[in-house]
Amino acid sequence: YGQGVYLTDSQEVAEGYAKARGKKTGVENVYDVDISDANLIDLDAKATADHPYIVGLRSMVESYEYLGIDVDVIFKNVEDVSFADVYKRFRDELAESNAPTHEIAEGMQEFTGDLAEQGFDGLTHVGGKQTGGKPHKVAIIFQEDYLPDSTRVSPIKSWQKARAGQEGFLNLDPSNLWAQGKRFLKNLKSLP
Repeated sequence: YGQGVYLTDSQEVAEGYAKARGKKTGVENVYDVDISDANLIDLDAKATADHPYIVGLRSMVESYEYLGIDVDVIFKNVEDVSFADVYKRFRDELAESNAPTHEIAEGMQEFTGDLAEQGFDGLTHVGGKQTGGKPHKVAIIFQEDYLPDSTRVSPIKSWQKARAGQEGFLNLDPSNLWAQGKRFLKNLKSLP
């Protein structure tokens, strides 16, 4: 679903990611993050043609038509499927188009940046379905600069490395995942 801070409500899943990344870095970190005020787009919800996610994705996809991506296939009967289904169609079209990865990455970054400017902090969905794993709630926070300064004080070195993909994963307090609001990511602290 693009770049961002990927969070899960499953400590087991978070520890699995931390362990996997720890093999490369020698460090396994899992953090507890409260995003109770996050304004998240639920990708499992039924899509609407006028939703900013669909409007923005369509705009991005139309800019890639020269790569042979079929816009009509992606957005056909958009009101009958979820946001995640529309994104999957996009991903499938990309796979068939042999589109340059760097172009798509830049487009996704611009797309999520536009959503952030419209007041959305990220995306949410139930994870584990595609991999056959245990279902767990996922949140993808678009931009790390939304982190309050107080969360950057400790452990700043670990946090920066984690954001650079060099250390463990992040764990999300499950009681806060589905809460909606304006801003998020409070009380970042290391788990025992």
